[in-house]
Amino acid sequence: MKNVVLQGVYIVGMHHWGRRELEVDVTHFCGQENDNPYDKNAIAVFSDTEMRHKVGYLRKEDAARLKNVYRHITGKCYLKA
Repeated sequence: MKNVVLQGVYIVGMHHWGRRELEVDVTHFCGQENDNPYDKNAIAVFSDTEMRHKVGYLRKEDAARLKNVYRHITGKCYLKA
C-alpha cells in the first residue's frame, strides 16, 4: 500500500498530551507502538511527519481492528480530523 487514510476512528488520551481536540483539515500521522506496556496493539497519533509530537492514541478497540491492516502499511498512515 502506498498511503492509508483512516476515518471514523476515535482518538483518546488527548487531555494527557495537552490538546482537547484535533484541528480540522490538518493531517495527523499514526504509528504503531509495539513496545507500549499497556496495549500491544497501540497506535499513537502524532501532529508532525517526524512523529515526535504525540497528541493521543487510537481507541483500543479501533487499534485492535486495524492491527492486521497496519502491518501491511509501508508508507505513512494519515489521519484526517
